[in-house]
Amino acid sequence: MGGNIHFGGVAAVLRVADVTRSMSWYEDVLGLKSYPFFDHEPYVFCVLEGERIRIMLRRQPGYERDPAFRSCDLYITVRDNTLRDVYEDLRGRATVVRELEHMPYGDCEFEIVDPDGYIVCISELLDDSSGIPDAREG
Repeated sequence: MGGNIHFGGVAAVLRVADVTRSMSWYEDVLGLKSYPFFDHEPYVFCVLEGERIRIMLRRQPGYERDPAFRSCDLYITVRDNTLRDVYEDLRGRATVVRELEHMPYGDCEFEIVDPDGYIVCISELLDDSSGIPDAREG
């Protein structure tokens, strides 16, 4: 059966303390469209959508992401050699926690952090990565 499944997509589900705050960040910073549930605040759930992206937010009062976890929580790719422009744009609207760098596996990427402490990696395999520093090992 496994080979006959026709998946339609995948979505990340993030636990957040305040759906409205997180929803606003993803709308304002990443330009995603929000579909909160239910018709009034405090919202308990929200679906965020963009081109080829779906993220879900689920309210969990008092939730705090473990700050000891230092890896990315969301890995989002862009296309059409736009990563440099996306990086410059987001630097002015989000907190960058890892600068744009060229990874050993070929992609170039940077990381920003959302209001709940989730690390969002933005990545692209560029046609020309000249001028982007190589990632530090370690």
